[in-house]
Amino acid sequence: MFRTALRNVFAHKARLLMTACAVMLGVTFISGSLVYGDTLHRAATARATDGYERIAVSVFPEEAPAAPAPAPTVAAVGPPASTPAP
Repeated sequence: MFRTALRNVFAHKARLLMTACAVMLGVTFISGSLVYGDTLHRAATARATDGYERIAVSVFPEEAPAAPAPAPTVAAVGPPASTPAP
């Protein structure tokens, strides 16, 4: 059985070569797509969080709602949590 399979592979070298190229191209495109998507995700996250270190005021809701509220109320506006109040 193995000899027959080996003889068939050697008889159809072009088909073997095209199949190997197709598998390599498929793996390359899939891994490239995953890398590209991860790069876009990291770039978007970095761009969205770029100015957080310059925030001087933090606003927190009065209490955390169990379900999403249409318009939360504001309890207090003050200095950021990292700076102690005078």
